Amino acid sequence: MLMALMGAAAAAAEPAPARPTMLDRPAVFTVEAARQGLLLGLAAAGPRVVAVGEGGHVILSDDGGATWRAARSVPTSATLTAVRFADTRTGWAVGHLGVVLRTEDGGETWMRQLDGVQAAALTLQAVRARVGDAPAEPQRMALRLAELSVADGPNKPFLALRTDGPQHALVLGAFGLALETRDGGRTWSSVAERFDNDRGSHYYGVVADGEQLWLAGEQGLLMRPAAGGRSQAVTSPYPGTLFGLLRTQDGGLVAYGLRGTVLRSADGGASWQKVASGAEVSFQAGAVLPDGTLVLANEIGQLFVSRDHGRHLTALNLHLPPVADLLALNDKRLLAAGPRGVQPVDLSGQKALQ
Repeated sequence: MLMALMGAAAAAAEPAPARPTMLDRPAVFTVEAARQGLLLGLAAAGPRVVAVGEGGHVILSDDGGATWRAARSVPTSATLTAVRFADTRTGWAVGHLGVVLRTEDGGETWMRQLDGVQAAALTLQAVRARVGDAPAEPQRMALRLAELSVADGPNKPFLALRTDGPQHALVLGAFGLALETRDGGRTWSSVAERFDNDRGSHYYGVVADGEQLWLAGEQGLLMRPAAGGRSQAVTSPYPGTLFGLLRTQDGGLVAYGLRGTVLRSADGGASWQKVASGAEVSFQAGAVLPDGTLVLANEIGQLFVSRDHGRHLTALNLHLPPVADLLALNDKRLLAAGPRGVQPVDLSGQKALQ
């Protein structure tokens, strides 16, 4: 499964694990190698498209994906899993080994702001401050898990992020990792306590409306906004992993994941219902087109569309390589990222699979 590419704790008294070389080794690649390799994330920086993937690869297109060139400087060879932009110039990318990168020139050059060593230390610091000197259960468990995370080293990836301006970014990942900056990345803090995730499930999808957050993740994890800037878990009709979350133009929410699962909420995430997809393999990518059409892609490259905001899905007679991410360009054109680079998708005249 493609998502497996994105993802024995040591005792706290043992020596810290060696720092992986790729964490500090700048990415070196040709644009052709990157285009044909594993790409996991797509984002728009104004008219520019930025794609990220294995080996710290970052490629850029200024003509809607027709031609590509390599970023000039990427300070890590860790695989990058997601990328988002606050405006045409400022953006973040996240990935394996807890890497967080920032660009201020539309993706041409990148600086590392955070890694898994720092993320684990910040998380432990936050847990210690929260539980005090005499923690009770389950606080002792949270403290122990944070200590083990430090002992493990930078082995936990970030898998999702959001930004609503050049000063603010939230990065989310494996085992409930959640860190935030409000000063452009000069400082970061753990905000895991804002999320109702005692199991430490992985986060894969996030959508926002201002400070209100909805999340989806491992073991059917679904969260909706709660009082005080928190997000609370809600009952999911499916216990398996959900790999993504979209907000539809009618204000609904659509989550998708393992075994062709699609869930929809029409009440702000308070309740969810299964949508018959007709698919048997995992959905791993989705996008909402400017005209409101919802597009989902599964791990064998099948595309499904909904023109009623996720209430019904139709399979298209169109097959791609496996898809890790989708980016809408207009009402008919998308880009699909995956193990064979970036593929253009034109929905004009596409018919339903009979």
